[in-house]
Amino acid sequence: MDRLEEFKQFAIELAQKGGEMMLEANSKQLGVDTKQHRTDFVTIYDRAIEKYIFDSLKERYPNHRFIGEESAGANNRLESNDPTWIVDPIDGTSNFVHGYPLCCVSIALAIDRQMVVGVTNAPFLKKMYTAVKGGGSYCNGEPIYVSRNVRRIEDAMILLEANYDPRDSDSRRHVFDSLLWKCQSVRHIGSACVCMAMIAEGVAEIFLHHNLCIWDMAAGYVLITEAGGQVCQYNGKPFDPHSGSCMGAANDELIRLTEEVTKNGY
Repeated sequence: MDRLEEFKQFAIELAQKGGEMMLEANSKQLGVDTKQHRTDFVTIYDRAIEKYIFDSLKERYPNHRFIGEESAGANNRLESNDPTWIVDPIDGTSNFVHGYPLCCVSIALAIDRQMVVGVTNAPFLKKMYTAVKGGGSYCNGEPIYVSRNVRRIEDAMILLEANYDPRDSDSRRHVFDSLLWKCQSVRHIGSACVCMAMIAEGVAEIFLHHNLCIWDMAAGYVLITEAGGQVCQYNGKPFDPHSGSCMGAANDELIRLTEEVTKNGY
């Protein structure tokens, strides 16, 4: 546990610096480019923050492994038991480009292929979320917990992130329609990492996304589970950071009910 706390504290330092770089960004000089499609943005700050974080980690822990959104390429799978750092330098880059504050720096650590440290810094919200396996979840140093009293979808706020691939429109529409008229409210945040932090904090009760990468959910997995919540795949199968599918919820009952409602989609 002492070593995990050491790793967490260093991740906090790096996420704090990454957040400062986001806050200092010149909106006129973001160097915006696109990756896989027209809404998949990358900026010079994504690349600069990832480089800073990885350079710092490699200097401190030269024998560790590293997976980052902007540098992973085909090396985007957790295939070693060695300590592996997983970094999303800016999750919610589209939000960042538009000056929308729901974006963050996300850093996770896996050991023996298990997520054990999660740090998410949302600098525009002034919130630093941290968690260590077996040590609980925190926001700005204060303990946080998932929503404790909601057991029905009708009472839940759902964070439902859309995928922009038109080939998925039918199944996506089914899931949205199934939940929209049943739950209390639906929100589209634009950052999976922020969404998962909000579930851990008890702001909302259910998070759904079916097209994520490992860096989108690694830190959030630790945050939610250490806050007392549950994380699995869309179909209820155990969490797999390579499946692309993620459902996070405050409790098992909401997992079961959501799976039941959306079983014909995604």
